[in-house]
Amino acid sequence: MKKILRLAVVGGGALIGVGCADMGTNSALNGALAAFESVPAGFSSTNSTFAAGGDLGDAFLPHRGDGSFGEHRGPGGREGRGGREGGRGQGRGDGFGFLMGGGLGPEFFGAIGFGPGVGRGPFHSDSVGSSCVFASSTGVVTCGPVTMRGLTVLVTASIKTVAGVAQAKVDSLTNSVTAHSEVSGTITRRDSAKSTVAHKSDRVVTGLAVGSTERTVNGTAVGTETTTGTTDAGAFTAVRTVNDTTKGLIVPLISGKPTYPSAGRISRNMAVSITVNGVTTAHTRNEVVTYDGTATAKIVITQDGTAKNCTIELPRSKPVCQ
Repeated sequence: MKKILRLAVVGGGALIGVGCADMGTNSALNGALAAFESVPAGFSSTNSTFAAGGDLGDAFLPHRGDGSFGEHRGPGGREGRGGREGGRGQGRGDGFGFLMGGGLGPEFFGAIGFGPGVGRGPFHSDSVGSSCVFASSTGVVTCGPVTMRGLTVLVTASIKTVAGVAQAKVDSLTNSVTAHSEVSGTITRRDSAKSTVAHKSDRVVTGLAVGSTERTVNGTAVGTETTTGTTDAGAFTAVRTVNDTTKGLIVPLISGKPTYPSAGRISRNMAVSITVNGVTTAHTRNEVVTYDGTATAKIVITQDGTAKNCTIELPRSKPVCQ
């Protein structure tokens, strides 16, 4: 399972650093797409449908007061390459040829194969980390809190066998893991801009026991990134929010083969607003992915009220929109 009990994720520079969005001369549309190419800083420490690579560790910041959005640049000025499906970069085009926030995590399009043994296959984990403590009185494993450079991560989990017996760690008897993650904190840049994040997620995975033929996943994740400061354009506030829901996802387990979902629904939402000198520009994006038992996942992408029907051929394909 994706970072279900890993607290080491806060140790990476990608989660801690804060970069700048250079607004350049891009149109408002291209700028909106740049804002949607990544997730709010630190969001990869939750359990969501977004690929971990979509967390550049950067807040999205305005540079010029021309009412548009610009390129999202990571540490050292590199351009963020969000909007990837399966780690493959994609052209932004009209905004409908990519999935936001770095694309889907590999578990959601068949990039993780299944084999015998603990820790194999999608949504499985075989470690709890050195900072995790099991309380036999509650049956809950607590990892953290761990704080680094202003961001604090706390994970709690309930690990159970088929018979419902609480466990201190995942092993061959584990059948379900219910995990709750929280990320919070404030990062101050050298130019005094401050970014405050508040994220949390809940995910339940069943069907982890040896001999299971499928896994079922349900979960939610929400996050907010708020940045305030002053640039050459004046005082600004930049806000990005994300809302992510996984409902009734079923992943068949076939030894030695890619195992993509056969049923279920994913809903991913992001909103971006930037206020510079009292003038606000806002954009929204929604992606709904539906699995129906075929090798084609259906996607409806809605950006600023305009919707398109798209598909992904499973496994490991890019979105194709009508």
